[in-house]
Amino acid sequence: MSESRRQRLDALRLRVESLARDGRISPEDAALVEELVTELAVYKGELEVQNETLRETLAELEASRVRFQRLFQYAPIGYAVLDSAGVVREANLALADLVRRPQGRLGGQHFFRLLAPDSRPAFVERLRGVVARGGERSFDALLLHRRGASTPVRLVLFCDAAACIGDDVQVLVAVIDMTPVRRREAELAAALEAAKAADRAKSEFLATMSHELRTPLNGILGMLQLLEGTALSEEQRFYVSQAGGASRHLVRLLSDVLGFARLDAGRPEPVVEHFAVREDVLEPVQGALGLEAAGKGLALRLETAPELAPWWRGEASRLRQILLNLVGNAIKYTSDGEVSVWVEACPRGLRLWVEDAGPGMSDATLERLFEPFCRGEQTQRTSGVGLGMAIVARLLRLMGGSLCVETALGQGTRIVVVVPAQPCEGREDLQPVAVEPICAERVRVLVVEDDVVNRLVAVRLLGSRNYEVHEAADGGEALARLAEECFDVVLMDVQMPGMDGVEVTRRIRDSQAPYRHIPIIAMTAHAFAEDRQRFLAAGMDEVLTKPFDISMVEATISAVLTARAAEGRS
Repeated sequence: MSESRRQRLDALRLRVESLARDGRISPEDAALVEELVTELAVYKGELEVQNETLRETLAELEASRVRFQRLFQYAPIGYAVLDSAGVVREANLALADLVRRPQGRLGGQHFFRLLAPDSRPAFVERLRGVVARGGERSFDALLLHRRGASTPVRLVLFCDAAACIGDDVQVLVAVIDMTPVRRREAELAAALEAAKAADRAKSEFLATMSHELRTPLNGILGMLQLLEGTALSEEQRFYVSQAGGASRHLVRLLSDVLGFARLDAGRPEPVVEHFAVREDVLEPVQGALGLEAAGKGLALRLETAPELAPWWRGEASRLRQILLNLVGNAIKYTSDGEVSVWVEACPRGLRLWVEDAGPGMSDATLERLFEPFCRGEQTQRTSGVGLGMAIVARLLRLMGGSLCVETALGQGTRIVVVVPAQPCEGREDLQPVAVEPICAERVRVLVVEDDVVNRLVAVRLLGSRNYEVHEAADGGEALARLAEECFDVVLMDVQMPGMDGVEVTRRIRDSQAPYRHIPIIAMTAHAFAEDRQRFLAAGMDEVLTKPFDISMVEATISAVLTARAAEGRS
């Protein structure tokens, strides 16, 4: 009702009341009474409508209250309504179940007492915060059971001024049972640990397989080298040469299969290091594949751009493995001519060009080139399992590198690889040292090897080159020989029973004995990059991977002794 209408109605009412007191009603006054009666009838109708609306609103509010009460009561999450002091005014069934107490006994209790002692300070702090400033606070806590056990929960405290009645502050607490979440987290952690254990088992298996296969292969190739140095007929020399080539091919197959299996088993951690492109990448490739190329009458040419920085920082071991596979494939599929490698700098790091004069590849072969067990056009005339390019692709993916292939049938193949690397200053202890021939007559070598055949091979091969060779069958004997005699260099097997080569090396380096700085070269069947890092970190000067030939051993001994001599002069 508007204010003007109300004022008019009040005026009519007052006039009618005055007439009623006087007892005299004129015709004009009768009209006023009739108007008042009409207005009152209208007003009564409006009041009845408003009362009906009010009754409907109250019914809706009651229905809403009942719905809320049922939702509150039967919610799957524990709820409680607290006052500003943290006393429970109301709690639902889920909360009663969580604390293992009758619902009726929760009212009037301090919520504080339902929590483990370690959780109470955080609760008090957050309760005061929402009471003072409103809003929402949450934290993880432990809810106590009646019998002293506890349940991990997440508490969410909420206080809204609109929900408070006068000065009566109400705080709503949601109590979320975190047991299923913690159980899933534990299951995920257990699954992750199981996966890590499986990866460790795979890595250990691959390392064991590498060791167990390379060790006898080293004996075979060593014996063939010894046999090659004896008086043989041309026919016998041919047989020995063929056996050596087949053995070296077997070594390459072994490296491919184990390398691919290892990449397939997990994601090896990158080893970023300073390296010299020629000494640490190209020369090892030349040493590993030069004999194979020469055996086929191929020229193997590895060159760098004149302006290329000598020192770089990157993943040298993976780059070396990529180049070994690319050059090995090129040699395998090329019948005559040459295989060349060119290395230059590019904005992303290093760009390597590998070219051959082989048969080239068809489009069909190119499409599946990087699939495991894919082989080229000459599958009937070449051997191998087809893993080399798959390994290259996976290594490049791990490094963040790229590869491009240019080829056509009958026109050879060019492969361009780009790998991330940064030019850097070579550290003093990493500067390449010019290797000068060392007079073998002056070099006393201690060979530490537990395998009888491999020890015999090392002793005989070095002896045939006029080294003065002494031997030890285990780590303890090696330490005893070093304490008794003077040697120029130690060739140390790594995996030996009892004290292994790494432990022997650490003891030598940690001792105060005169021989603590003696050069130590690892002879190992552990061929993975992180193995090399581990051996160098233990104090070894260089690493020879089995199987190896005598020229590789001589070059390594010469390089190590020359470097030590240069250190002594500086």
